[in-house]
Amino acid sequence: MTRTAGRWTWRPWCGVLSSAALVALVPGAGAQTRFAWPTREPTYADYDVEECAAGVQRARAYAAWGARDDTLSPRARQLAPEYPAAVATAKQCTAHLVLAQLPTQAQPTLLRLSLVAGDDTTFMAGVHASVASVPAPAERAARLSDAASLLLDAHPTRLSLADTLAQALDGLGGPASRAASGVYAHIMTSAHDQRDDARAARDLPRALNAVAAYLQFDSVRLRSRPVERAFITIGVAALQGLGTRDRVLSEQGPTAFLDSVRHGLAAQVVANHLHGPDSAGVVQAGLKGGGRPAPPIQTAFWFSRPDTAVTYPRTGMVSLVVFVDERCGAPCYAAYGTLQRLKQRFGERLDLVVVTSTKGYFRELPPLEPPAEAAVLRAYFLDRLELPAALAVTNTPFVVLPQPDRRRIYDQEGGPLWAAYGVKPASPIQARVDAFLVAPSGLVVGQRMVPNDETEVTDLIADLLAYQRGHP
Repeated sequence: MTRTAGRWTWRPWCGVLSSAALVALVPGAGAQTRFAWPTREPTYADYDVEECAAGVQRARAYAAWGARDDTLSPRARQLAPEYPAAVATAKQCTAHLVLAQLPTQAQPTLLRLSLVAGDDTTFMAGVHASVASVPAPAERAARLSDAASLLLDAHPTRLSLADTLAQALDGLGGPASRAASGVYAHIMTSAHDQRDDARAARDLPRALNAVAAYLQFDSVRLRSRPVERAFITIGVAALQGLGTRDRVLSEQGPTAFLDSVRHGLAAQVVANHLHGPDSAGVVQAGLKGGGRPAPPIQTAFWFSRPDTAVTYPRTGMVSLVVFVDERCGAPCYAAYGTLQRLKQRFGERLDLVVVTSTKGYFRELPPLEPPAEAAVLRAYFLDRLELPAALAVTNTPFVVLPQPDRRRIYDQEGGPLWAAYGVKPASPIQARVDAFLVAPSGLVVGQRMVPNDETEVTDLIADLLAYQRGHP
């Protein structure tokens, strides 16, 4: 292609070499001058579980090329079978893999592949084995809830198996009640979309029972968190309205439907805020009713801890235990300002403990070993942000991939301490700070999302201190 008189002219000979010229330029190339796709099948026996997952994803993407399922009904999408190529790849690639022989962090991937392969028996057996391996009810509930979500998102949707896991959550009692209510809501939504009215009608009482169990199990948290109460109220209304919203839409049109939803949500939120108890009532109810004990903060790295000889949260002190992921960056600066103001106001009467976790990296720095990363986190939270707090850095469990990769693969985001408090590290998009207010007796009085609840947190701390003076 050459330019003549201000325009481009195509010259067939320009930029195109004959095969003879190419051979001349590349001595010894012979006839091997063009790429050819391999004709042999992949040697799946050499694939590890992550490579199998990638292979299945490629097969699914290739099979779905050009497909348009956005025009299908929710029922058709949920009941659509998995692509045959993805099923075949999953079966062949995982035939040599044994769940019990894999590292803990790789086992969920194999379970997902077993669903793609249609091996529901292996999936359920693996889930039950995984649940049996952990003693804490909260961790068991999390694993059952995650497995139920996989079943409800699979192709086709496994409603009956998810229902089985929801009933297993019921068997765990109060610690699993919130997870159970969420799973039942997901099941009912799927049943409604699939027009399975019998299942929706049967599971509605179970969902409402799970909500009632949650209200009783964690009543202190719910009484002290208007947003949480609003969430529960709205959730119950949504469950009860699953059978009517289509009729509203069809009879009155989309505008009236959206208006009714908007007005209903606004009314519920306002009502919950207006009928919320005062902070002093929350404190007394929580302490007399025996709120849940705060798990001890046991971690590999501590910085700026005033008393190194005792376990935190300290008995006899009002504590604010704050979980934060440094990746949230600037969106969390308002929360850090709240923590500084709280500490400035209450001083030594308030133990402020910030909990964060290692992740194997810190922004643009090269990969760091846990002690070095903990030191970087200390410099960030205590030096740069000037948080007046004790800093606990949890060392997230990980395994190292073999040479030449050497990357760290992390298991249980944040580690056991985060799971014990029921906190998952937030992604940069979610950007949140979870704060737990702990009474001098060691009971969790409330959970807050600072800085949104700064006024309520301030009042609760003041009331706790007042209660402590009156009940030494």
